[in-house]
Amino acid sequence: MVKNFILAGLAVVLLSQVALAGNDTKRGQAGATELLINPWARTTGMSGANSAWIRGVEALNVNPAGFAGIQNFEFAFANTQYLTGSGVSVNTAAFGQRVGDGVLGASVMSMNLGEFFETTYFLPDGTGNTFSPSYFNLAASYGRNFSDILNAGLTVRIISQAVPNASATGACVDAGVQYFGGKRKQIKIGVALRNIGPKLNYSGDGLNRSATIDNNPSRNAGYLLSIQNIAHPFDLPALYNLGFAYEIDLMGDSAANGDHKLTPSYTFVSNSFTADQHLIGLEYNWRGIFAVRGGYALSQNVISGLTETDIHYGPSAGVSFDPPFDWLFGQNNQVESTDDITGGNSKNKKSIGIDYSYRASRTYGGTHSLGLVFKL
Repeated sequence: MVKNFILAGLAVVLLSQVALAGNDTKRGQAGATELLINPWARTTGMSGANSAWIRGVEALNVNPAGFAGIQNFEFAFANTQYLTGSGVSVNTAAFGQRVGDGVLGASVMSMNLGEFFETTYFLPDGTGNTFSPSYFNLAASYGRNFSDILNAGLTVRIISQAVPNASATGACVDAGVQYFGGKRKQIKIGVALRNIGPKLNYSGDGLNRSATIDNNPSRNAGYLLSIQNIAHPFDLPALYNLGFAYEIDLMGDSAANGDHKLTPSYTFVSNSFTADQHLIGLEYNWRGIFAVRGGYALSQNVISGLTETDIHYGPSAGVSFDPPFDWLFGQNNQVESTDDITGGNSKNKKSIGIDYSYRASRTYGGTHSLGLVFKL
């Protein structure tokens, strides 16, 4: 009865979300678009198509329900060279700690946009000074295993943008659910709502301007007046992810932890302010130690016969190497998990992993991501 209720609820959510669609006529009307950047290599190697079964700290930028897949303690760091040649980079760090049936953690993402030449109203050609904008967000997350087939997660994120003497600060919420079905939990479904929050608004002395009001031009008399410009508030780039995946055991093993896994995945992304996206991915995984993956991002604009407008469009690829400690240090630290709460073939092991991904882009030289993952 409970399983039928869960399945019925998921079906209602999925069908109601499919009825919605993105609106590309609003492109450019949302702010804080850095929230759309996925800095993690394991997910971007599949173009983000693995939202239905992603697990670990990387899930925080796709589907926070996957945060519940952390077995004990996990820490990860990633550096992304965003659109090679643009000079933009993204640094991200996150951790998660299991506490009973749930996982608590936090993450921080910071963008380095380089230096800009300062210009003012009176000096439009530049003051000779430079400045660096500050873009970062800080998130707290909680994921929970409600059963061996159902995970849910919630993330609360603080957003901060700042330039000299002006800044905007706000908050948003991400929420997600993952369901695993079949004898080996090989059927995977995920739904996530992201970047849900109030509008942001810039404020600060940088919006003020001083002007001399001359009330008697013949006598050159006047007075100095400070004028405060009011910045218009902007929406956050809200979206939802709807993902499906099917895990195939290439050796035909009836157990849930076979050595050779192939997982085709699909995620539909509905954006509030841009065209919808179709993300397709495929991953081969050997014993949870080595994985190679590829993906393709397809915009709804292209399907509709319009011009492609997304910067990351086309293929992506990635690879991961996640050796356990007993390989590296000759210690027997790998322990079989008694309960596969992630819906995959992951084992509860201590390991150090390295991830890499590449995403093609319409302009510049594509985006490279490199990360380290520590599972303790």
